[in-house]
Amino acid sequence: MSNLRDLDDIDLKTTPPSNNDVLTYDSTKTKWISKSFPVSFEDWTVEEGETVTIIDEKPPADVSNLIVSNIDKTSITLSWTESSSLEDIKDYTIYNGTTLLGIVTGTTFDITGLILSTKYTFTVKSRDSSNNESSGISIDTKTLGNYAISMNGISDYIKLQPLIFDCIELTCSVEPLPKVWSYYLDARNGTPLGYIARNSAGTDSYGSSWSAIYINGVLKTSSKPSIMSNTKTTIKGVLSSSVKDDINIFSNSSGNEKMKGIIYEVKLYNDSMLVAHYDLTQQFTGTIIPDISGNRKVATLYGGTWITQG
Repeated sequence: MSNLRDLDDIDLKTTPPSNNDVLTYDSTKTKWISKSFPVSFEDWTVEEGETVTIIDEKPPADVSNLIVSNIDKTSITLSWTESSSLEDIKDYTIYNGTTLLGIVTGTTFDITGLILSTKYTFTVKSRDSSNNESSGISIDTKTLGNYAISMNGISDYIKLQPLIFDCIELTCSVEPLPKVWSYYLDARNGTPLGYIARNSAGTDSYGSSWSAIYINGVLKTSSKPSIMSNTKTTIKGVLSSSVKDDINIFSNSSGNEKMKGIIYEVKLYNDSMLVAHYDLTQQFTGTIIPDISGNRKVATLYGGTWITQG
């Protein structure tokens, strides 16, 4: 008998042997002798002095209750309940598909460096002192996408503080309510016809204060630019000269006739210099929208609901 692979065939009386330990049979003592621990046997036919090498190939039990928490754009946390084979567990191995991510002795693991808005399958396996791995428990998850602000078309809009500008860029996706006026933006406190809107007939139009309107970088020569609904779009309005205005985004200058849709980003320029930059894909708390241009020209959010993209 050269190898013993089924450890269930022996009764380990004290400290269990390790993988690759060698046991020698002694008939006078009716047991297998190895180091300081006795091992009794069941039903083997053996000869005096015969040796057997213990080879542990039995995998440990899997973990249980595997969950995902702290889901973000590029990171998540896995946690689980320890394997029921606790006395023989050395550690736990964590995989992304077939790629080993790490090894821990505890029951949590933080995974970073992920791609936003991406599906993943993570697996946790138990590993014993003989390096046998369990079959593993897997869980599917998906990282978050970028945030954005959803506006309901009834009460939600953004109000900028008075700024001097000659160009504005609004990146949004709209779903205008039918048979009513809905404003993309309105700067008529500073310039008489500085609006861009969709009228009650469903036609987009803009006032003559704008010397040029671009949709996704394309100059529109018509006064009816036809902005596609439910599609992420960048609207750029250029004035012939600088004005000062507290622009309303997704409403008229009085805070009425609101637009329904999603706002991603707003930028203002004056003489090609960035005046203010509001990035609504980066979540913040409260109603004050930070200006990431460094010019500290904060804006105010009225209503709105944070959503994640993808």
